[in-house]
Amino acid sequence: MFTKADYEGYFLVIQKSEKKMCDDLSEMIDSLSDFEMLKELIMIREDEVRHGILVDNLFKLLEPA
Repeated sequence: MFTKADYEGYFLVIQKSEKKMCDDLSEMIDSLSDFEMLKELIMIREDEVRHGILVDNLFKLLEPA
């Protein structure tokens, strides 16, 4: 059975991963000029931002009521 600390640790790993993905995608987007590729990468980055919001929501669920 997982403890609250286990969940927090796991969510922190996910949160870090999502931030790195956003940062890496932003760097790629800034360096490209191919419009079709930019469009796709921007959509992927938007998904990563949404994932980050979902992780933030998970942290809120761990907070005491």
